Amino acid sequence: MAGWSSQKKVKRKETHIMTTQNTKRPMFEIGFCPLNERDGKPGSMIKLAAVWPKEGKAGGIVRYFSPKANPFTKIGKGAVFLEPYRLPENPDTTKSYPLYELFYCTSKQDQYDKEYLDAGLRIATVWPAKEGKKLPRINFHLNPASPEADFGPGQAFLLDITERQAKADSAEPAHDPETGEVYDTPASDYGQAGPAPQEQF
Repeated sequence: MAGWSSQKKVKRKETHIMTTQNTKRPMFEIGFCPLNERDGKPGSMIKLAAVWPKEGKAGGIVRYFSPKANPFTKIGKGAVFLEPYRLPENPDTTKSYPLYELFYCTSKQDQYDKEYLDAGLRIATVWPAKEGKKLPRINFHLNPASPEADFGPGQAFLLDITERQAKADSAEPAHDPETGEVYDTPASDYGQAGPAPQEQF
């Protein structure tokens, strides 16, 4: 696919093995705000994926909510990982550095027909939120990997699930104002893939 061969493959120091995530809740979600065609302003946020922690390791594995949200279904099997950005030994205090990087690893088979993941290809960088904003921005380096390939121009963001869940846990549960009876509210089921839900940005 055009545009992929020119990108430098980054050798990962650790071996990624495709495993089923047993964690009940993800670390982050990846959202995308398409620009409104009429005024050019960001519209409702589309939830594309959840980032699940890797057991005993930094970073996480990205799991898309639906095939349309996953740009790599056009390419083949593989996995996307969120890795902490590696700062230089002597970082410049006057510069802003990324928070994370996203890598895509192609799934391959060895001579014994065992599945493994190839070297990671860097597809995006996560930058701190702009001044006055709350959400870190995700800048994609490859058009086939960007949500813009399917949803048009817009901006991707990294959403902190931990912070949002802490606020939800400390909030008063939904209840009947007259009787005080607490409503039964089903928890989010991250185990089921489905259409990407929308949330107002």
